[in-house]
Amino acid sequence: PISYNITLDNSLIPSACTDRIFDSGYVQIVAVCDTPFLRPQGTTPSSTMLEPPFPNPSSATMAMQYDVGTENLAGSAQVKIDVEDVYGNTVAVLADGDTKPGYYNATFDGTALPSGQYFIRMTAGASDGSVYYRLARRVVIQK
Repeated sequence: PISYNITLDNSLIPSACTDRIFDSGYVQIVAVCDTPFLRPQGTTPSSTMLEPPFPNPSSATMAMQYDVGTENLAGSAQVKIDVEDVYGNTVAVLADGDTKPGYYNATFDGTALPSGQYFIRMTAGASDGSVYYRLARRVVIQK
């Protein structure tokens, strides 16, 4: 049998969630609000991705993880993550700027927004304005 020393780091957990993070030294297992993520230690993601926000639906704060991959040969990407209402109005900007490949976290605080559906949109592209990744995730604020 293989055994691992596992450490607990509660400082990385969004305030809206109460689960835990395990780190074996080789693989980090993040279990926040019953949503598991595997994030290899000491590596850079090969592709860009926006993970599903959690918890969803939420009455207040949602956490999400996003990866900026190495598919952009320039070495970094112009990343923008914003939150829009159903009419296309931007209600929050979670990230906007030049971002090196790696694993990132973002938090969306919807406490001031009315109940309803919103869309978290992520775009990533090169500095010349070309976009190579675009994704929207639907979230629900429920009060």
